[in-house]
Amino acid sequence: MTDRPPGRRWFWLGLVAGYPLMAIGVWGILRDSVVTAPFNFALWFVGGNLVHDLVLAPVVLGVRLLLRRRLPGRLLGPVQWGAALSGMVLLFAAIPLLGLGRSPLEPTVQPLDYGLGVAIALGVVWLSALLLRPR
Repeated sequence: MTDRPPGRRWFWLGLVAGYPLMAIGVWGILRDSVVTAPFNFALWFVGGNLVHDLVLAPVVLGVRLLLRRRLPGRLLGPVQWGAALSGMVLLFAAIPLLGLGRSPLEPTVQPLDYGLGVAIALGVVWLSALLLRPR
């Protein structure tokens, strides 16, 4: 048995498997550059990471600290995961909720009532948090 921590083995396995997969993806983007727009992809890739690291992560940590100070321990877990899932639902639903991509020339794009769908999803999240909380 080695004296290395077990996580190190998984790191190297992920690295060995991950780099070739990333290389295949980059090669595909460059190979099909007419339809993939590599510069725009790179801009979104870098921009998305910057927005995550400079905006989203600090907001999530701030909400976590606020919840830890305001809530009793037994409610903390359910409220934290309810808030995290609510944030994810709202992030995924932002484009249709804001109507981005909707066109009067193409009525079949975003034809549904997305506000109702998001409200139902958030209701399920918070109902689950309420029902699954420790007693």
